Amino acid sequence: MMRAPHGIPRAELIASLSRTIDKVLSPLLPAGEPCALLHFPSSANAGDNAIWLGETTYLRRAGARVVYACEVATYSRDRLAARLGQGTILLQGGGNLGDLWSAAERLREDVIAAFPDRPIIQLPQTIHFRDAPNLARVRTIFNRHPNLTLLVRDRRSLEFARNEFTASSLLCPDMAFALGPLRRPGRPRRAIVCLLRTDQESVGLAMNQELSALVRLDWRVDRPLPGLLTRGIRAATRLASRQPRALEWAWPTLTGSYGLIARLRVARGVRMLSPAACVVTDRLHGHILSLLLGIPHVVLDNSYGKVRSFYETWTAQSDLVDWADSPAEAMHLATALASHSMASGTTQGGIS
Repeated sequence: MMRAPHGIPRAELIASLSRTIDKVLSPLLPAGEPCALLHFPSSANAGDNAIWLGETTYLRRAGARVVYACEVATYSRDRLAARLGQGTILLQGGGNLGDLWSAAERLREDVIAAFPDRPIIQLPQTIHFRDAPNLARVRTIFNRHPNLTLLVRDRRSLEFARNEFTASSLLCPDMAFALGPLRRPGRPRRAIVCLLRTDQESVGLAMNQELSALVRLDWRVDRPLPGLLTRGIRAATRLASRQPRALEWAWPTLTGSYGLIARLRVARGVRMLSPAACVVTDRLHGHILSLLLGIPHVVLDNSYGKVRSFYETWTAQSDLVDWADSPAEAMHLATALASHSMASGTTQGGIS
């Protein structure tokens, strides 16, 4: 399935999606009011970290005051309550609202149950449940909260949310688009790079014979951060998780490092994608970062339709992306895109 020959230019599409984020969130989070942002990503996944950077970029632009932040291991109900007052709780966006990623879901359920008297906004998520009992538990917790807003990033999730939950539910693009266009370091050096899932959302494309001759990567595997930063963060996290009282002094060290860590992880993702004249990916943020970087790319689906639903909701008209229903089709489309890109020698600069 080819994109339209005269699709929407990259800059125009990104600007439109960023404006939509502003339009959805500005009535929910008045400027100057305190808020908490929960669930900093603990993995090297560049997509989750791009979401975090997009969220914090938006919050700074909107004049919001983030008075508390945490990851799963350092969440403290008492500290959150003490620092937030009557402010708004924001839950990290992504693709983990459901029963595939249990740690993120447990934190979400704990917070919603513990703070019925605070406004809570679930930032843009994809929703997916495999088992009815898990959905029933979440439905009970969500429906008890009187001031919960669910932002979802695709139309299928919106329909699901409105059918299953009483909370207000709104359609909103992925928060990574709040970053705006990213500068691409250098010119393409490889024809095709595949960024393919190797986790429980994979459909096995990383092992596909038709893609076997290509450079295949996945950013799920963690990589060490610079030595002193790594040691300091690990020591503070370990101490805070084992001795909750130690969080009082460890918390500023941890939260103060989140922005730097996220930028390092996203920069690593950018370096993985940027050498490609064309990217083939079944990762949603392989698609989103390729758009932000201006890299032509071919997109395949994950195990439960997340990528396709997002693509059909927001990005199908982009002039940079083609959809493929199979590895063979992806190879055919990527070969043509790479040939054109290498011949034109276009590049978008370098990431700041």
